[in-house]
Amino acid sequence: MKKFVSFVSALVLCVMMVPQQAKAIGVSFNAQGVVNQPVGTLADGAGLGVGAMLGAKVDVAIMVATLRAGYVHNLEKNGVSSSNIPILAGLRYQLAIPGVGVFLGLEGGLNKGEHDSTVGMNAYIGGEIGPLELTVGLNVLDIDHFGDSQALMFTVGYDLFSLP
Repeated sequence: MKKFVSFVSALVLCVMMVPQQAKAIGVSFNAQGVVNQPVGTLADGAGLGVGAMLGAKVDVAIMVATLRAGYVHNLEKNGVSSSNIPILAGLRYQLAIPGVGVFLGLEGGLNKGEHDSTVGMNAYIGGEIGPLELTVGLNVLDIDHFGDSQALMFTVGYDLFSLP
């Protein structure tokens, strides 16, 4: 819990550092398909994860605040399957590349498993092509067991609607 509070505090500090003249320029809501491939020790007991997430994004200058929640089910491996409900909040930084919507992101939050809840994180790179969004990154399901809970996460998202 201390790590989650530390992450939220760091997130608030980053948002406060955005210049006062920067105004929120939009809020959008999206749906995402998720493929989560466990690596390392996690791959010994967890199969490929598939799922979906719903998210919201708030644009503030070159930063975007994100909030996502969803469900990911890991297919059976060695007679065991598992599921996870991620609830993530974070920031992404839009890279200044003309004509290309490339961004870097960092999220943290809770991962509600079948038997317990853990604090995790997700670091990723992505791109936007119109209403489509593609990301690839490193997903850590439990920060306390960093080396034993990693997966490569791929998402394909679509912006459902925006508010001015």
